[in-house]
Amino acid sequence: IEAYSELHKNAGFTSSLLQTNGLDVATIFECSGNELNRELGASLQQLIDSKLYGDLLRGFWQKP
Repeated sequence: IEAYSELHKNAGFTSSLLQTNGLDVATIFECSGNELNRELGASLQQLIDSKLYGDLLRGFWQKP
């Protein structure tokens, strides 16, 4: 994430939004045949999202 951000900042862009998508805890558990408590799944998903640990990084940048 640092390299991705630095690349854009060095080109003169500022970040409008940086997020990750794609790493879905519920899908991982479902595909592996395991059950996941809904509250625990939501907490895990929120933690993954807040740490930007998804498998797809998306940034929205603007040039002032």
